[in-house]
Amino acid sequence: MGAHAGRVVVLYEDRIRSGEAVRRAAREAVARQVPLTVLHVLDRDTMACTEGRQGLLHWWPDEVIARGRQAAAEGAEIARDAVPDVVAHPHLRLGSPRRCLIEAIQQAMPDVIALPAARAARELVGTGPGRA
Repeated sequence: MGAHAGRVVVLYEDRIRSGEAVRRAAREAVARQVPLTVLHVLDRDTMACTEGRQGLLHWWPDEVIARGRQAAAEGAEIARDAVPDVVAHPHLRLGSPRRCLIEAIQQAMPDVIALPAARAARELVGTGPGRA
């Protein structure tokens, strides 16, 4: 079992695109009496263009990671504001957003709520409704 086992997992991009998904996931986590993982993913391709740079731009990856952590924390705060009883944990991953979400779904199944892509992701990993 992975870090997300027995949790509800929601992918958080920003307040506008993901706010409602986070609130819905927070309600689901409390109803199921499990913690909520608010997952924010930094796309590895964005970071790759800065690797090995020197001089004035050496700080760039650190800044991107700090902003990613801040985004995950913002998502967890949205969950707590919407549902004060929720135990929400921000989680930052670096990689392909699609792959990171699928991995989190695999670890957490069946306790998952995410963006509308969750159904497609479940089907990609072969764990959709009615499947063993």
